[in-house]
Amino acid sequence: MTETVTHAELRVDSCEAEVRVNDFSIMRLGGGRQSVESQPVPEYLIAGENLMEVLVYTEGGMFQARLVEFQLGAFTGSGGNDRIALSNGRERGTTQLAGDLARWAWQDCGQLPLSGQTVRDVVELVRSIHAAFVLRNPEPIVAASSIWNQELAIAYPERTAEYFSGQMAHDLVSDANHPAWRVAPLVESEFALRLCAGGRLVECVDVNGLPLVRSYLGMVPDFLLGMRVGFYQGCYRILR
Repeated sequence: MTETVTHAELRVDSCEAEVRVNDFSIMRLGGGRQSVESQPVPEYLIAGENLMEVLVYTEGGMFQARLVEFQLGAFTGSGGNDRIALSNGRERGTTQLAGDLARWAWQDCGQLPLSGQTVRDVVELVRSIHAAFVLRNPEPIVAASSIWNQELAIAYPERTAEYFSGQMAHDLVSDANHPAWRVAPLVESEFALRLCAGGRLVECVDVNGLPLVRSYLGMVPDFLLGMRVGFYQGCYRILR
């Protein structure tokens, strides 16, 4: 079992910024959101060169970002072993990681055009996932995410794929009986599908960068299903 875990961290002051690792959006802070965050990212790392970028959306202000290794169980936010450190004037950096990392399914997906049949197929998957969520039925969502959950068990070996599948099923509908629970409607005019993972996956977000499939308790976000969809083993699947 690995004794360290790698995090992406971002701190913003008077600006809005997004951290991306290997062309995956990890977090976006500022602009009314929180100003500090640390997230584990083993499932986005690859053997060889890894890229971290910060996209700044507002002028002025400052940011600091790190790709950093912590000992398991350590407090995040300071310390650790920096692999990449970024701040104003240096918005991207790379680091080489050992060749014993897993090869992920998304790495073997072909590049996708964000047009035509690809968009139609991805939107159809979004509709089916959304319909299952409205019906409080997590099974089709967990099935479409099966490879993702298997790979989470590789990235975090202290847990099993069954654990991650069960946790997803629980989180999807844990608040569904609350009278204020609701699933956000799909408004296709507000879809803003975008490519990620080097063009291999389609990230399913709206014009505000929010996941298309999400629930609320009243006006408060409850569950956000971040869907990055790729064509793998003959069909479109949620791979991250």
